[in-house]
This record gives sequence, structure tokens and C-alpha cells, in this order.
Amino acid sequence: MQELGLNRSTLLVLLACLLAACTSLGIDDLRGAANSRDGGDDAGPDGAADRGDGGDRDGGGGDGDGDGDGDGDSDGDSPGPRCDDGEVCELSDDLEGTCLDGECVQCVAHEDCAPTALTCRQAYCTADNTCSTRVVAKGSACEGGFCNEDAECVDCAIDDNCEVNEICEAERCACKPGFVANSGDAPGCNLDECALEDDNRCATPGGNACTNTDEGYTCSCEALWKAGETDAGPQCYQGGEGTVATVPNGATWLMSPNFLLGCSNVFADPPPDGCALDANDNPVLGHVVWLNLCALGPAPCNTLGGNPTQGLLFTDLQRVTYSAPLESYGDPTGEFTNQIDAPAPGDVILVRTLSTLGVMRIMSVGTEMTFEWASLWRDHCFLEGGASCTEECNCPTAE
Repeated sequence: MQELGLNRSTLLVLLACLLAACTSLGIDDLRGAANSRDGGDDAGPDGAADRGDGGDRDGGGGDGDGDGDGDGDSDGDSPGPRCDDGEVCELSDDLEGTCLDGECVQCVAHEDCAPTALTCRQAYCTADNTCSTRVVAKGSACEGGFCNEDAECVDCAIDDNCEVNEICEAERCACKPGFVANSGDAPGCNLDECALEDDNRCATPGGNACTNTDEGYTCSCEALWKAGETDAGPQCYQGGEGTVATVPNGATWLMSPNFLLGCSNVFADPPPDGCALDANDNPVLGHVVWLNLCALGPAPCNTLGGNPTQGLLFTDLQRVTYSAPLESYGDPTGEFTNQIDAPAPGDVILVRTLSTLGVMRIMSVGTEMTFEWASLWRDHCFLEGGASCTEECNCPTAE
């Protein structure tokens, strides 16, 4: 009966094998059945274990995971040796890397990449942990120049690559507008005071000239102008140094810029000899510096008046406190007006025109007025609409 049972088992297995295409795993099942001679305990677990080995159809064998080694991994994807994070590891026979998350990568930080010899490029570590190169920051130094955004080494790429008072234009350093290159060994540029319409204090009129220097400027002044100095720099002036003038107490017309008497009584009827007349036989006011208005009232009067006419005839006045030499007077401040009442000995009166600043110190007032004076060349931004006031000196424009 036992042999008969074996034969039945064998036949049943063979039939199953035929139905399943009779794989090698089916043969193993056959052998297991053939070896289970007791048909009881041994046949169950041993056969089950063997059937587990042959139960997956991918040809791997062993434990049903396909690799046949019982560990669940594929022999074809076997990893290299793992490493400790931060340690130097070997990427290839001649290339070292850095360990990151147990794997060897080319770089973790930019400094892991070898410096490049390429001009205006730098090595860096990419997001996928490989080394590459990129253009350095615009304006970075390179041999003999600075890097532009195209990784070219040029004379300059940004203004900071240039010297003081220079800007970078078309990748070359140039002086800023209103500045000139230093004449000495010092690099950079200096302010061109002689180009300023705003008061180089000596360039015009007549033969006066201005010479720019690295530190400032110098004046050459032709007679009747004289060279002088103020806290603000050199200047050309007339009068000064105790120059005294006396005018009759009348509507006196003084000529700019030298305080010479032009017409002794501009409002007299008829005008005195020597007064320039227009087509209607009225005095030509011209460059009136101030008017003593006594002719408009009974003598003696005691009022100084400026010419309120705009343009080249314009003159206004200011009374100030000042005791130093008149030729050294600096830039005026404060409010100007068209009239000074009750001028007295010791008063200093500023007389502002479009091209000069007159400074007079009154010595006496009576039937005649005596004063010291200095006329300073000041085509200057303190006066709106000055004779040659331009945008270069940031002058306010005339209304």
C-alpha cells in the first residue's frame, strides 16, 4: 500500500508538472515527494520549504526574492563600499571625492573643487555635487585689469575700478564731467576750477586768466585788475588796499565794475556833461552800480539805491558788518534789497551785479560821500541769472 501511495503521489505531481509546463521547480517538487517516504511529517515541512524555493517564476530560486542568495538584493546592483560623511573617498583610480550621506561625490563645498586657470572664471560646486566653472563677479581683479560680465579682462568694468573722480566708460576709466586728469604722478582726476562758470574768480573779464592745478587754480590778472586771495581761493579785484573815492551828494551814476564816476547826477535836468544819453536825450543807465537818490528830494539826502531793472542793468544792495580788508571779502549771504536808508560812516555796503561784487566802506556822508571800495570779479552762483551762469555750476535758472 505504501508503494502504491508513492506512485499515486508521483503521478499527481507529474500531471501538475505537465499542466505547469514542467519547469525545473516542478521537478524539485517531484523529488521532494519521492523522498518523503513516510508520507507524513517529513513530507509536509520539507516539501513546503523546497516548494518555497521553487515557488517564484523569475528563475532566481532560493527565497522567492529573485537573487537566489536569501538577502533580498539583486547581485547586479551591488553597491560599492559605503563611507563616513565628510571623509575623503575615492571616486576613481586618480580622482578623490568627499563622502556625503554614505556615498562618494565629487564635491560638497566650493573649496572642494580645484581652482581653474581660466581668466575671469572660478570653480564651484553645483547642486548635484559636481565641479564646474562660472564667471566671477563683475569688477573682480584679473591680470592687468578687471573682469566684465563676459569673462573678459578689461581696463575697468565698474566705476569702483577707477581712481578718485573717475568713472568707467566703455570699459575705460575717464574723468568725471568737470574734472581733468592730474598733471603729476598721482593717479585720478581733479576738479577743473577754470572750467567752472560758477566763480573761478579770475577767468574774465579782459585779459584775466585762470590756470588749473591739481590742488586748485591760480589767477593772472591784467591792470586795472590785481591778483588777490580769499578763503575760497585766488581772485582778481580792483580797488582795495585803501582805495578811496569821493562822489557828489546827488543821483550819482557809478560804473561797474571799477566804481569810477560815470555821471555825477543821473536825474538832473538837463543831465550834466559827460553823461551818456540815449535817442531821447535821457541818461543811459548802463551798468549802474548804485544811485544816491538826492536829486529826487531836497539836499542833503541820505539814501543809497540799487537799479531794480533786470538783466545787465540789475543791481542790488546789502548792509553788512565787516572790518577786514575789502578785497578779501568772501561770498555774500543774507538778504539783498534795492535801497539802503541812512548810510553812516563805518557801514559796509555790498553792491551786487551780474558779474561783480562791489564792497564799499563809507567814511563820510555830507554834501559829498567818501568811501573805500573794492570790486571783485564774481560771476557767481550766488546771483540767479549771473552773466555766464550755467548748469555746470548748478546755478538756479533765472525766472
